[in-house]
Amino acid sequence: MFLHQPWQDRMEGLNEQAVSHMLTTASSASVCIYELLFCHQRSLV
Repeated sequence: MFLHQPWQDRMEGLNEQAVSHMLTTASSASVCIYELLFCHQRSLV
């Protein structure tokens, strides 16, 4: 059990921003990885 402190509200807001930032970064990173693998396979063929 954690006591609710005022800074936890700010931390929760920061966590939401961090999660959305991580999701956008992960999605763009997965697209880059997919393109790298796709181009790599094409160059092998």
